[in-house]
Amino acid sequence: MNARRRIISRGMGWLALPLKVSGKLRWYLQSGDVVAEVRLKERGRRVGTLAISWNVYASASATISGTISGKAVRAQRIAP
Repeated sequence: MNARRRIISRGMGWLALPLKVSGKLRWYLQSGDVVAEVRLKERGRRVGTLAISWNVYASASATISGTISGKAVRAQRIAP
């Protein structure tokens, strides 16, 4: 069995922007996989969704995909 931890965030402010971030993060402890699904809101209106994933044991980079303001986003970034 692959135990997991789940973190849920609702309406977190991000930096000094009026952007709110909400979503779920699942960390599968045995495999080290981390998968996040987040929603972005600005002034109460949804402006995007992102899927973010990485592996805490094998990867130093996170993969990010989704949309922001109707535009496709695909990126890699140093994993948290």
